[in-house]
Amino acid sequence: GPAGLACALEAKQQGLRFTVIDQETTWGGTVAKYPRRKLVLTQPVDLPLHGRIKQSTFSKEELMELWLGIAAEHQLPLRGGLTFEGVERGDDGLYVVYAGGRTFKARHVCLAIGRRGTPRKLDVPGEELPKVAHSLIDAASFESRKILVVGGGDSAIETALGLATQPGNEVTLSYRKEAFFRLKSRNAQKIGEAARSGELTLLMRSEVEAIYPDRVDLRLEEGPQERCSIANDGVFVMIGGVPPLALLENAGVSFDPSHRPPPRVIEEQGTGL
Repeated sequence: GPAGLACALEAKQQGLRFTVIDQETTWGGTVAKYPRRKLVLTQPVDLPLHGRIKQSTFSKEELMELWLGIAAEHQLPLRGGLTFEGVERGDDGLYVVYAGGRTFKARHVCLAIGRRGTPRKLDVPGEELPKVAHSLIDAASFESRKILVVGGGDSAIETALGLATQPGNEVTLSYRKEAFFRLKSRNAQKIGEAARSGELTLLMRSEVEAIYPDRVDLRLEEGPQERCSIANDGVFVMIGGVPPLALLENAGVSFDPSHRPPPRVIEEQGTGL
């Protein structure tokens, strides 16, 4: 992600021997998972070895092109496809990092893994099928398909709406609660309009029981039947991620507020004008 990229650039500028580990195979982090042409807002920032980025608005593609270009220009060493599993300090004082079944030794370790963690799963039979995804890159690549979107947050709503506008798609949105909460007002309005117009189908208070190559079985908490089976070509599970809190705690990172230094007392200075 952007924090790991900035850290790698600073390490290169300082002349350190280093490597970057990521569970993905390329740079970008969460931004690389954004839908095509999604608008990304940033603040002006100074990147080591590159200089100031003054632009505050990028499309996803523009930002990815910038980051990949910087990484290639400075030959930043990325070892992709390795999921971080933990870190501990060895008897020799060096850190041992475990990732993807491999180990790495280092004098210093920077964890720039963000809060998103790994995608949360349904833990139902068939979730490993290739038709199941946890992100949508390009809605336009899906046409004339029967699609189920699972989730009730903004990501699930935006995914369902984007897929429902594609020619020939039949989109169903499954959510385990009876109403949506904490949605952006625009998304709440648009999902209501789409459901009323028949652009997509809402299955509230429903949960996926099993996924098969040609269908999905769901359990219903309301309606005339307790279960239903719908024809299906693809499933998008958009139920958030598992934050890496336990992973960080096992590595020795404390989240105990009592361990934090007390806030600095604000004192009046100068004339007060």
